[in-house]
Amino acid sequence: MRYFVLADPHSYYSIMIKALQEKGFDENDDNHKIILCGDAFDRGTQSLEMFEFIKKMQKKDKLIYIRGNHEDLLDNLLCTMDPKYHDLHNGTVNTICQFSEMTLNEALDNFQYACMKTIKKGIKKYLNDSTIDYYETNNYIFVHGYVTLDDDWKKGSWSEAIWLNGVSQFLSEKRIFNKTIVCGHYHCNWYRDRNLNEEEKWKDFSPQEVINENNEKIIAIDACTAFSKQINVLIIDD
Repeated sequence: MRYFVLADPHSYYSIMIKALQEKGFDENDDNHKIILCGDAFDRGTQSLEMFEFIKKMQKKDKLIYIRGNHEDLLDNLLCTMDPKYHDLHNGTVNTICQFSEMTLNEALDNFQYACMKTIKKGIKKYLNDSTIDYYETNNYIFVHGYVTLDDDWKKGSWSEAIWLNGVSQFLSEKRIFNKTIVCGHYHCNWYRDRNLNEEEKWKDFSPQEVINENNEKIIAIDACTAFSKQINVLIIDD
């Protein structure tokens, strides 16, 4: 199987589609499949298009959808219907505005109504029914933030793992996975050579491969799309 792996598109649907096309993804090729490592929504302006694409690809068995922290944020806000500062800052309120087709002022004036309109679009149920915590192949483990910190990482707390800095955790890792981990969440440019100044670090958002003392590898692929206006697509044959 040829996997087209991406993370954190954050409602930048057009950028994602362009990136997939440039890498040669063909939804009609039986050997092609997308792995979306979480954070499909928030920040960008194309939440509805993103949702329709995910549903279409999953219906065709062409997309694996891993839950990220922004899926949790959206799900939680649709439960509480009580927006806090972080919901505005992280773009979750903006996503609800798009699904409810309301302006920010309209939504904030009647936020429960905006949430109910959003829930009727099916996004809340979809987040709970159609996302998974991780995906594993013969040689790779795909996650959003990192694997859980339990000895049996498959059974640990994924609600905590999706918030972890994957590379930082990996560099102090004592467990042996015998597989390469691919993660999103923390922007891959943050892991560059510490000798680079901040300006240089913010010029290159290509995937970052890091090897720890166990000689195992992690690949960070989040391109900070809201800033860089690019999405990394990693091609993996496994």
